[in-house]
Amino acid sequence: MTDLCGKQVSLSAPRRTAAFTFIELVIAIALSIVLLRGMYTIFHAATRLASMCEEKTCVLLEASAAFDYMAGDLARVPASGNRLFKVQDGGQTLIVKALARAGSDPYVYIKYKYESGGGKLTRSVWKDESCSQRADDDGDGSDDSDMVVGRQVKSFDVEYHVAGGIDGTWGAGEADNTKAVKVALEQGSPSWRAGVSDGDKDMERLQSVEFEIILPITSL
Repeated sequence: MTDLCGKQVSLSAPRRTAAFTFIELVIAIALSIVLLRGMYTIFHAATRLASMCEEKTCVLLEASAAFDYMAGDLARVPASGNRLFKVQDGGQTLIVKALARAGSDPYVYIKYKYESGGGKLTRSVWKDESCSQRADDDGDGSDDSDMVVGRQVKSFDVEYHVAGGIDGTWGAGEADNTKAVKVALEQGSPSWRAGVSDGDKDMERLQSVEFEIILPITSL
């Protein structure tokens, strides 16, 4: 209270309006950045997981199609006494003598070959055992070309049954008779690609699918 010219005047501190200080703003911005980064990380992981599931489904469908082709071709193996099974290139090539679907030749030789460099499994049809003359197996008037029955194949190994049961002896080479063919196939994204981060490699490994299936020879 101050006496000014005979009048009493009351002096008080100016009223402070509500507001954020500079430090408070910096902390709020930093927390917002951390929250947005966490939300982005979760969104990115969910998107990547959805993409991985979709790609894995495609891998399963392609592998199923490859085995369907093999099973169909093995069902065309002629009766005993006129058979041929060849496993070459360390189990990466299978040649089977089968009944022809069309054409003048009664038999064709169906070849499955794994190309490790391109990650492909191809199917081709030939007139001769040495696989030097193409065959017209579908009857359209032209020789059949190579068909890719598997992409992004990381490994392929085939053996034919020699003796015993399922856990018996399986081998490679050449045989004129067998009860079954065993195929091991790994298919998925190629995690050996250059420039792929370790995190993406882990995700790609999850996309890989390994199969081992035994295809019986039914036309005994």
